[in-house]
Amino acid sequence: MKLYIKQKVFSWKDSFVVKDEDDRERYTVSGELMAIKRKLHIRNESGKEVSYVCQKPFSFMPRYTVSLEDGMKLTVMQRLSLLRARYDVEPLDWRVEGKVNQHEFSIFLGNNTIASVRKAWFTWGDSYEINIEDPANELAVLSVVLTIDCMKADGDSAMITAPGLGINAGTI
Repeated sequence: MKLYIKQKVFSWKDSFVVKDEDDRERYTVSGELMAIKRKLHIRNESGKEVSYVCQKPFSFMPRYTVSLEDGMKLTVMQRLSLLRARYDVEPLDWRVEGKVNQHEFSIFLGNNTIASVRKAWFTWGDSYEINIEDPANELAVLSVVLTIDCMKADGDSAMITAPGLGINAGTI
């Protein structure tokens, strides 16, 4: 099954929709910016909140808690890595590998692919496609992908990029 997220629509104060492969709205996502932590609400097509994402403040590395409607709680954490951003999802033992900054990555459990994210070329506008192997993981995968996007947005907003140089002003 596939879900689509419109490129660069995320803002902590705005909301946006996630569509399926038939161009139907499946979820509405809205952000909430608090002084200490950030929150994300994911609602199904009938408006019921099905997932709630909350930043854990005062962590050495970014860490978020995801509360799913079935009562399951996940922790998405960024791990220290020199070459690429690395994320783990507990207690599912999922790991995220790939080019997270380019929205080209996969979620794995051991050697099994749970889902993959990539730029979608022939969809409504510039979108990212989430290909989910097992529909039973749909909400957890969507929540994890959106959480990682939040972490990436937090990191991007904390850095100033020198135009055309591809380097952070903080490293000059």
